[in-house]
Amino acid sequence: MIPEFAYFFSLSCAFFYVFVKKRQLDLFSVSAICAFLYSYPLFFGVIYDPGANSYVKISDVIYYFYSVFFILLVGFAVIFDFLYKKIKIRMGRNLHCAPKTMLGIMLVFSCVLFFMVLVFGLDDLLKDGKSGLVSLGILFTVFSWSVLTFFSYAQFSGIKHYSLFAFLLIFFLLFVGSRSYFATSLIIFVLVYFKDKDSFRLVMNIKLLFFGFSLVVFLVFYKVLYQDIFSLDFSGALSKSSNLSILAYRVLDGSESTLIMSNFNNSIHGFEKNGSNDYYFLGLFFRLFPFFSDYISSFFGYELSRYSSVIMKEFYPGVSYGMGASFWGEAIYGGGFLGLALFLMFYFVLVFLGSWVIVVRAPDFLKSFLLVPFSYVAFYIHRIEFSFVIYVFCICIFLMCFYFFVYLFLKRGVYEGG
Repeated sequence: MIPEFAYFFSLSCAFFYVFVKKRQLDLFSVSAICAFLYSYPLFFGVIYDPGANSYVKISDVIYYFYSVFFILLVGFAVIFDFLYKKIKIRMGRNLHCAPKTMLGIMLVFSCVLFFMVLVFGLDDLLKDGKSGLVSLGILFTVFSWSVLTFFSYAQFSGIKHYSLFAFLLIFFLLFVGSRSYFATSLIIFVLVYFKDKDSFRLVMNIKLLFFGFSLVVFLVFYKVLYQDIFSLDFSGALSKSSNLSILAYRVLDGSESTLIMSNFNNSIHGFEKNGSNDYYFLGLFFRLFPFFSDYISSFFGYELSRYSSVIMKEFYPGVSYGMGASFWGEAIYGGGFLGLALFLMFYFVLVFLGSWVIVVRAPDFLKSFLLVPFSYVAFYIHRIEFSFVIYVFCICIFLMCFYFFVYLFLKRGVYEGG
């Protein structure tokens, strides 16, 4: 009972500090909510393991891990709240730009990418939906993140028609099955909306709680229905939405939280049986250079492998569908408890910095681009790999630099032409 008590106690502490205490809405709030959503299988004590095709006991290590997670969350949030009241940081204005001009550039670039995605990926889109578009590689990736950064900057700028157009492009991503971008856009919307509001008790804001609850329910069940919606088979979608056994499976045995925790659970058992995989963990250093990691690793004669591929071979050889990943499972699989501690501290430093981005006195252009990867990682960390965390930040920083240089080029051209 000690592991369970530790989890429920730490969860209660986090709930009180984030929901009951009067404070600003920030990424610590997002982190607490999402950590609960990905850890709720701990309430049952067992999870369905597709690899074993049976129910298995959840390791006590996971209970202790999430106990530490929520305690650290409260600790970092307390430090952040204290420093926010005491220190006001100003950043230079060297990234200041005219919002309408920059948004116009982003609009044109996003539309060009959108049409390129349709032209080069229409056949794959009609055949396989999102998985077909993913085959476009960097084109679809740049399009997805350019739309999110476009939406974020439009929100900071307060220009509604640009926000609406960006959201329509995000809705296209949702339509083809990319739920994470849709969720990230709504998180950004809420964070920007409340950034200048007074502190409040989250538990007393019924409208916001209802909005959050509705979003979670929608995203959970949209995964079941989106294939029918995408093929415009609304009768099939209606039939599934009224099938209680399908809905119950999506919430329990087949939920994303269950699958991700199964990855974490199996990685712990693998570590307890074989120790840490130092070779794999060393490969994470090459992942710090996402666009060149394969070239650098091959130069040193090192073969990189993805965690999601590794666990499919080791733990789910007979499973025909993808199991996703697990940031925490990858940590303990490669680095043991030390790796888990390092990943945990790395994550909360990101959440701390991301929360500071919202309130820091800096150009909106800079804040809007940085908020996108911070928001994405804060809520989606539990089911992605370390390499993708680095990749997300790199692609958003690349887009920020690209847009800014285009803006300077056009501005200089207009000035010289005048």
